[in-house]
Amino acid sequence: MASFTYANGDEPGEFSEGIFITLVVLSQIGLFVCSSIASKMAGFHSEDQVHQSYTVFYNAALILNLALDITLQAYLSYLQMVGVGVHTADGQLLGSMTDFQDIFESYPMQKSLGKLLFKYCWPCTFFVPFLFEPVVAQVLPRHIARLLVGANPRIRGEMAEKAFELSEMEPGRYADLIFNVILVTCIPFVSPAYMALTFSALIVSHIYLYIYDRASRLPWHQRFQKRQPSMPQTEPCPWLANSSRRILPVSL
Repeated sequence: MASFTYANGDEPGEFSEGIFITLVVLSQIGLFVCSSIASKMAGFHSEDQVHQSYTVFYNAALILNLALDITLQAYLSYLQMVGVGVHTADGQLLGSMTDFQDIFESYPMQKSLGKLLFKYCWPCTFFVPFLFEPVVAQVLPRHIARLLVGANPRIRGEMAEKAFELSEMEPGRYADLIFNVILVTCIPFVSPAYMALTFSALIVSHIYLYIYDRASRLPWHQRFQKRQPSMPQTEPCPWLANSSRRILPVSL
Protein backbone atom coordinates (compact mmCIF):
# COMPACT_ATOMS: atom_id res chain seq x y z
CA MET A 1 0.00 0.00 0.00
CA ALA A 2 3.00 2.31 0.37
CA SER A 3 3.47 2.43 -3.42
CA PHE A 4 -0.23 3.05 -4.09
CA THR A 5 -1.49 6.44 -5.25
CA TYR A 6 -4.90 7.97 -5.89
CA ALA A 7 -3.52 10.49 -8.37
CA ASN A 8 -5.22 8.94 -11.42
CA GLY A 9 -8.33 7.72 -9.64
CA ASP A 10 -6.93 4.23 -9.10
CA GLU A 11 -8.45 1.98 -6.47
CA PRO A 12 -6.60 -0.41 -4.17
CA GLY A 13 -6.69 -4.08 -5.04
CA GLU A 14 -8.32 -6.87 -3.10
CA PHE A 15 -5.07 -7.71 -1.33
CA SER A 16 -4.64 -4.14 -0.09
CA GLU A 17 -8.24 -3.95 1.06
CA GLY A 18 -7.85 -7.28 2.85
CA ILE A 19 -4.79 -5.99 4.69
CA PHE A 20 -6.62 -2.82 5.70
CA ILE A 21 -9.70 -4.70 6.95
CA THR A 22 -7.50 -7.12 8.88
CA LEU A 23 -5.66 -4.25 10.55
CA VAL A 24 -8.93 -2.58 11.54
CA VAL A 25 -10.36 -5.80 13.00
CA LEU A 26 -7.15 -6.58 14.87
CA SER A 27 -7.06 -3.05 16.26
CA GLN A 28 -10.59 -3.43 17.62
CA ILE A 29 -9.71 -6.76 19.21
CA GLY A 30 -6.62 -5.15 20.69
CA LEU A 31 -8.70 -2.32 22.13
CA PHE A 32 -11.05 -4.84 23.73
CA VAL A 33 -8.18 -6.77 25.31
CA CYS A 34 -6.35 -3.65 26.50
CA SER A 35 -9.51 -2.13 28.00
CA SER A 36 -10.34 -5.37 29.81
CA ILE A 37 -6.81 -5.73 31.21
CA ALA A 38 -6.64 -2.08 32.26
CA SER A 39 -9.96 -2.21 34.09
CA LYS A 40 -9.07 -5.43 35.92
CA MET A 41 -5.59 -4.23 36.93
CA ALA A 42 -6.78 -0.84 38.16
CA GLY A 43 -7.30 -2.20 41.67
CA PHE A 44 -11.01 -1.57 42.10
CA HIS A 45 -12.79 -3.07 45.10
CA SER A 46 -15.95 -4.26 43.35
CA GLU A 47 -16.97 -5.82 40.06
CA ASP A 48 -19.29 -2.90 39.34
CA GLN A 49 -16.37 -0.49 39.28
CA VAL A 50 -14.42 -2.83 36.99
CA HIS A 51 -17.33 -3.00 34.53
CA GLN A 52 -17.85 0.76 34.65
CA SER A 53 -14.19 1.49 33.95
CA TYR A 54 -14.14 -1.08 31.15
CA THR A 55 -17.14 0.59 29.52
CA VAL A 56 -15.45 3.99 29.67
CA PHE A 57 -12.08 2.74 28.41
CA TYR A 58 -13.55 0.64 25.62
CA ASN A 59 -15.93 3.29 24.31
CA ALA A 60 -13.29 6.02 24.45
CA ALA A 61 -10.89 3.85 22.47
CA LEU A 62 -13.57 2.91 19.93
CA ILE A 63 -14.60 6.53 19.43
CA LEU A 64 -10.99 7.54 18.82
CA ASN A 65 -10.56 4.63 16.44
CA LEU A 66 -13.75 5.58 14.59
CA ALA A 67 -12.67 9.21 14.23
CA LEU A 68 -9.28 8.25 12.85
CA ASP A 69 -10.74 5.63 10.53
CA ILE A 70 -13.44 7.90 9.09
CA THR A 71 -10.97 10.77 8.67
CA LEU A 72 -8.50 8.56 6.81
CA GLN A 73 -11.16 7.04 4.59
CA ALA A 74 -12.69 10.44 3.84
CA TYR A 75 -9.32 11.84 2.81
CA LEU A 76 -8.55 8.84 0.60
CA SER A 77 -12.02 9.02 -0.97
CA TYR A 78 -11.50 12.72 -1.66
CA LEU A 79 -8.19 12.03 -3.39
CA GLN A 80 -9.78 9.27 -5.43
CA MET A 81 -12.68 11.44 -6.59
CA VAL A 82 -10.37 14.32 -7.40
CA GLY A 83 -8.24 11.93 -9.44
CA VAL A 84 -11.19 10.84 -11.59
CA GLY A 85 -12.52 14.40 -11.95
CA VAL A 86 -15.78 14.12 -10.00
CA HIS A 87 -18.18 17.08 -10.22
CA THR A 88 -20.61 18.32 -7.58
CA ALA A 89 -24.38 18.61 -8.05
CA ASP A 90 -24.07 22.12 -9.49
CA GLY A 91 -21.42 21.04 -12.00
CA GLN A 92 -18.39 22.40 -10.13
CA LEU A 93 -15.23 20.34 -10.16
CA LEU A 94 -14.59 18.85 -6.72
CA GLY A 95 -10.85 19.41 -6.99
CA SER A 96 -11.35 23.14 -7.59
CA MET A 97 -13.18 23.69 -4.30
CA THR A 98 -11.12 25.18 -1.47
CA ASP A 99 -13.58 25.65 1.40
CA PHE A 100 -13.71 22.67 3.78
CA GLN A 101 -17.41 23.02 4.52
CA ASP A 102 -18.30 23.13 0.84
CA ILE A 103 -16.21 20.03 0.18
CA PHE A 104 -17.70 18.17 3.13
CA GLU A 105 -21.29 19.07 2.22
CA SER A 106 -20.91 18.25 -1.46
CA TYR A 107 -22.98 15.35 -2.75
CA PRO A 108 -20.04 13.09 -3.72
CA MET A 109 -18.44 13.40 -0.28
CA GLN A 110 -21.77 12.94 1.51
CA LYS A 111 -22.46 9.81 -0.51
CA SER A 112 -18.99 8.38 0.05
CA LEU A 113 -18.92 9.10 3.80
CA GLY A 114 -22.48 7.91 4.32
CA LYS A 115 -21.83 4.62 2.57
CA LEU A 116 -18.60 4.14 4.49
CA LEU A 117 -20.19 4.87 7.87
CA PHE A 118 -23.16 2.62 7.10
CA LYS A 119 -20.83 -0.26 6.24
CA TYR A 120 -18.95 0.42 9.45
CA CYS A 121 -22.25 0.15 11.33
CA TRP A 122 -23.84 -2.76 9.46
CA PRO A 123 -22.91 -5.50 9.66
CA CYS A 124 -19.41 -4.95 11.07
CA THR A 125 -20.42 -3.38 14.39
CA PHE A 126 -24.14 -3.96 14.83
CA PHE A 127 -24.42 -7.62 13.95
CA VAL A 128 -21.24 -9.60 13.25
CA PRO A 129 -19.77 -9.51 16.80
CA PHE A 130 -23.04 -10.72 18.31
CA LEU A 131 -23.68 -13.25 15.55
CA PHE A 132 -20.54 -15.25 16.34
CA GLU A 133 -20.73 -14.76 20.10
CA PRO A 134 -22.79 -17.94 20.79
CA VAL A 135 -20.22 -20.06 18.95
CA VAL A 136 -17.10 -18.41 20.35
CA ALA A 137 -18.30 -17.85 23.92
CA GLN A 138 -20.53 -20.88 24.60
CA VAL A 139 -20.46 -23.68 22.01
CA LEU A 140 -16.72 -23.77 21.31
CA PRO A 141 -15.52 -23.76 24.97
CA ARG A 142 -18.03 -26.48 25.86
CA HIS A 143 -16.93 -28.59 22.89
CA ILE A 144 -13.25 -28.20 23.84
CA ALA A 145 -14.04 -29.14 27.44
CA ARG A 146 -15.86 -32.26 26.25
CA LEU A 147 -12.87 -33.29 24.16
CA LEU A 148 -10.41 -32.69 27.00
CA VAL A 149 -12.45 -34.58 29.59
CA GLY A 150 -13.05 -37.47 27.22
CA ALA A 151 -9.40 -37.73 26.17
CA ASN A 152 -7.78 -37.39 29.59
CA PRO A 153 -8.83 -40.06 32.13
CA ARG A 154 -7.25 -38.08 34.98
CA ILE A 155 -9.85 -35.33 34.67
CA ARG A 156 -12.59 -36.62 36.93
CA GLY A 157 -14.91 -35.36 39.62
CA GLU A 158 -14.50 -31.74 40.59
CA MET A 159 -11.94 -31.07 37.86
CA ALA A 160 -14.41 -32.26 35.23
CA GLU A 161 -17.13 -30.08 36.71
CA LYS A 162 -14.85 -27.04 36.53
CA ALA A 163 -14.10 -27.84 32.90
CA PHE A 164 -17.82 -27.68 32.10
CA GLU A 165 -18.46 -24.69 34.36
CA LEU A 166 -20.68 -22.09 32.76
CA SER A 167 -19.44 -18.57 32.19
CA GLU A 168 -20.67 -15.47 33.93
CA MET A 169 -22.79 -13.02 31.98
CA GLU A 170 -20.89 -9.78 32.43
CA PRO A 171 -22.73 -6.48 31.97
CA GLY A 172 -19.52 -4.89 30.73
CA ARG A 173 -20.06 -6.27 27.24
CA TYR A 174 -22.97 -3.88 26.81
CA ALA A 175 -20.36 -1.25 26.10
CA ASP A 176 -20.83 -2.41 22.51
CA LEU A 177 -24.46 -1.32 22.65
CA ILE A 178 -23.46 2.13 23.85
CA PHE A 179 -21.04 2.41 20.95
CA ASN A 180 -23.82 1.33 18.57
CA VAL A 181 -25.95 4.22 19.76
CA ILE A 182 -22.99 6.59 19.35
CA LEU A 183 -22.59 5.42 15.76
CA VAL A 184 -26.27 6.06 15.05
CA THR A 185 -26.02 9.61 16.40
CA CYS A 186 -23.18 10.30 13.95
CA ILE A 187 -25.36 9.56 10.91
CA PRO A 188 -27.39 12.83 10.92
CA PHE A 189 -24.18 14.88 11.01
CA VAL A 190 -22.44 12.93 8.25
CA SER A 191 -25.13 11.69 5.86
CA PRO A 192 -28.81 12.02 6.85
CA ALA A 193 -29.85 9.99 3.80
CA TYR A 194 -28.72 6.81 5.58
CA MET A 195 -30.71 7.44 8.77
CA ALA A 196 -33.57 5.06 7.91
CA LEU A 197 -31.25 2.23 6.91
CA THR A 198 -29.00 2.68 9.93
CA PHE A 199 -31.83 2.84 12.45
CA SER A 200 -33.48 -0.20 10.85
CA ALA A 201 -30.22 -2.13 11.09
CA LEU A 202 -29.82 -1.07 14.72
CA ILE A 203 -33.33 -2.22 15.61
CA VAL A 204 -32.94 -5.58 13.85
CA SER A 205 -29.58 -6.31 15.47
CA HIS A 206 -30.77 -5.36 18.95
CA ILE A 207 -33.90 -7.48 18.61
CA TYR A 208 -31.64 -10.41 17.81
CA LEU A 209 -29.42 -9.56 20.77
CA TYR A 210 -32.39 -9.33 23.13
CA ILE A 211 -33.69 -12.73 22.01
CA TYR A 212 -30.22 -14.23 22.34
CA ASP A 213 -29.75 -12.85 25.87
CA ARG A 214 -33.15 -14.11 26.98
CA ALA A 215 -32.52 -17.55 25.54
CA SER A 216 -28.95 -17.97 26.81
CA ARG A 217 -29.29 -16.46 30.28
CA LEU A 218 -30.25 -19.71 32.03
CA PRO A 219 -28.71 -22.57 29.99
CA TRP A 220 -25.36 -20.90 29.20
CA HIS A 221 -24.57 -18.68 32.19
CA GLN A 222 -24.12 -19.57 35.83
CA ARG A 223 -25.06 -16.14 37.13
CA PHE A 224 -25.75 -12.58 36.14
CA GLN A 225 -24.81 -9.72 38.41
CA LYS A 226 -27.32 -6.92 38.10
CA ARG A 227 -26.05 -3.63 39.39
CA GLN A 228 -28.41 -1.93 41.80
CA PRO A 229 -28.67 1.86 41.88
CA SER A 230 -26.66 3.35 44.69
CA MET A 231 -28.71 4.43 47.67
CA PRO A 232 -27.90 7.65 49.51
CA GLN A 233 -26.31 7.26 52.89
CA THR A 234 -28.76 8.37 55.59
CA GLU A 235 -28.32 8.71 59.31
CA PRO A 236 -30.81 6.89 61.54
CA CYS A 237 -33.37 8.97 63.35
CA PRO A 238 -32.14 9.71 66.92
CA TRP A 239 -35.61 9.20 68.39
CA LEU A 240 -35.98 5.79 66.77
CA ALA A 241 -32.45 4.83 67.74
CA ASN A 242 -33.06 5.73 71.38
CA SER A 243 -36.46 4.08 71.49
CA SER A 244 -35.06 0.85 70.09
CA ARG A 245 -32.69 0.61 73.05
CA ARG A 246 -35.46 0.91 75.65
CA ILE A 247 -36.78 -2.23 77.27
CA LEU A 248 -40.48 -1.97 77.79
CA PRO A 249 -41.84 -3.54 80.98
CA VAL A 250 -43.99 -6.57 80.49
CA SER A 251 -47.02 -6.82 82.75
CA LEU A 252 -47.78 -10.28 84.03
